[in-house]
Amino acid sequence: MTIGPNTGIIVCTIEKANILVNRLLAAQALDTLSCLVVDELHMVGDQERGYQLELLLTKLMYTAVGSDNLPLDTLGHQDLHGSLAQRGLRDGLQIVGMSATLPNLDVVARWLRASLYQTTFRPIVLKQYIMVDGMLEVEGGETVRHVARLFPKEEDPDFCATLAQEIVSQGHSVVVFCGTKKACETVALKLARLLKVPQRARSDCGGMEQRSRTDVAALLGQLSASDTCLAECVRGGVAFHHSALSSEERQAVEGAFRAGSISVLAATSTLAAGVNLPARRVIFKQAYQGLPRPENLLTPTQYRQMAGRAGRAGVDAEGDSILLTGTGVTLHSLRALVRAPVSPIASCLTEDRKGMKRAMLEVVATGVVTEPSDVQQYIRCTLLAHMNSSKIVAATTVAALQWLGREDHAFVTWDRYHQVYRPSPLGCAALVSGFPPERCMAIHADLQRARECIVLPSDLHLTFLCVSPTDDLIPDWRRLLQLVNSLQGADANVASHVGLNLGAIMARAHGYHQRSSGKPEEMTDSERVGRRFWAALILRDVLAEVDLQEISRKFGAAQGAIQGLQERSSRFASMLAAFCERLQWQDLEMLVSKFQARVLQGVRPELLALTEIPFVRNYTARKLYSAGLRSPDSIAALEDETLLIEILARGSTGSASALQSKRAAREILLGARNIVSAKRRGVLVSLAVDSL
Repeated sequence: MTIGPNTGIIVCTIEKANILVNRLLAAQALDTLSCLVVDELHMVGDQERGYQLELLLTKLMYTAVGSDNLPLDTLGHQDLHGSLAQRGLRDGLQIVGMSATLPNLDVVARWLRASLYQTTFRPIVLKQYIMVDGMLEVEGGETVRHVARLFPKEEDPDFCATLAQEIVSQGHSVVVFCGTKKACETVALKLARLLKVPQRARSDCGGMEQRSRTDVAALLGQLSASDTCLAECVRGGVAFHHSALSSEERQAVEGAFRAGSISVLAATSTLAAGVNLPARRVIFKQAYQGLPRPENLLTPTQYRQMAGRAGRAGVDAEGDSILLTGTGVTLHSLRALVRAPVSPIASCLTEDRKGMKRAMLEVVATGVVTEPSDVQQYIRCTLLAHMNSSKIVAATTVAALQWLGREDHAFVTWDRYHQVYRPSPLGCAALVSGFPPERCMAIHADLQRARECIVLPSDLHLTFLCVSPTDDLIPDWRRLLQLVNSLQGADANVASHVGLNLGAIMARAHGYHQRSSGKPEEMTDSERVGRRFWAALILRDVLAEVDLQEISRKFGAAQGAIQGLQERSSRFASMLAAFCERLQWQDLEMLVSKFQARVLQGVRPELLALTEIPFVRNYTARKLYSAGLRSPDSIAALEDETLLIEILARGSTGSASALQSKRAAREILLGARNIVSAKRRGVLVSLAVDSL
């Protein structure tokens, strides 16, 4: 991403924001940033991602005021005297944090030296209930109404279908939360068979184009011909939504729900976390994530976030959420869940959470912190320092610096002569790549082995390197054993070079293994390599342009899981290329960076040039290539888009497809001409410079 004078607003994830701020700090260009808006500020306490948000905010606070010993309450207010400009912040930096589920707001506000604004106003009234033996109960145990059964007890024992039918009969929508992906599919199928779901009125659909259920079902049937379950549900006005769906399936389902083609959605908790699909009623079929075990019960924060999907702004005056009993969770637990306050957040930089290592590495590697006094000032700006004693903070900081300075993996060195901390090449590589320092050594070792001997006759070795060692795709060990035994030539050499343990795979395939939690730190090396090799085999088929459904059948993996692997591997490969570049391993950096483009697009090498054109994905690129249009230049040379329309329309039917082909053809032709024009301008500039 290039940030220039014309860049106004950047919308990004926590991780990307942290990398961008690191680059701005290293380039002494933080004056380009004037405002940071943090939505879901409670994420600062998240076990997995929270430490990155905390250190991002800490760096900005320290850079703005900390190292000049300016009053810390300057941050967040207008800088009338220009004192912050000395630190490279042109007009001062404003931080705006927002959260609906942050209990200890006062603590976070003091940490950020922020003005605190609180309100209990909700544009749509939310009513929360528990369903107990056909009675709706509010908090405190009071019964508010009896629910009359609309379906036989054996078909609808927990009243889920009845509660959904009440709402869809009024022309509104329902989200049913389930604990597992399998439960989503089972519940959706059952509801599709029981419910009578009328098509929602257009006034209820936000002005979106409404397609018939038959059209949506036909589209889903084309996307996954081998799995008719989703299409069958959609014909009944119901769908399911979870991470195993392909991106195209998710888009189709979400669009149909928003437009009113379907009105009931069975979903996992990922819907509440990442997709804005509110409904009039939210039903908790199962109040847990995963299997019905006590440790998987929803937390108060998760429950409130999911219940908050009830009610659509501008459409509903109110919304309601209903917890169902008899689903593996006791009534006592459900009542406690509704009453429980949200847990206060805590710093993720504590020694047991390991965030302090990265916190110290990033500021040393960017040159923001160099002296011991800088360290003290920087630590004062952390949430950790605002919530813990100075003794705990000091111990955590010292432990992190000692770990970073260990001789066997020095990320940071101490210059005794100048009395300053300096980053090592490995520390700089960790910074620019964004890899956690704890995982850098294993990545470094993998790359060193590859530099000594990389198998290039096969794509498999580079594919293996581009899969994260901690990827969570779980193998079918029996299938993996069969695939490994069938490897020949260069592929067999790759298996040997990466340390694949055939004996360990055989043990897993036959059930002779110790159970692990699946967490990276608890896996054996053999399990980690086996998982990574399994993912590499899948990804190699993606790059060979094997049909997604065929890959899904071959490996027994959901299409959404395969696409997720491709997306994660593309990001990892990009980080890997940056890691190699900073270590000055140009040989490997060139290989990985070129390969990353293939991973991103899922294509063979000959299609890469075409995928540079906006709106050209792998299947479109293959159509163009097969028709003889093999580069942006050949497309840009066309007089008009007539040939492109003809090529894109091949294999498609219907007026909607014809219209899409025309739109896509115009965009592709324009994109190709822009690429060619940009190249010509670059050549002219180069010639002008050479003539000077």
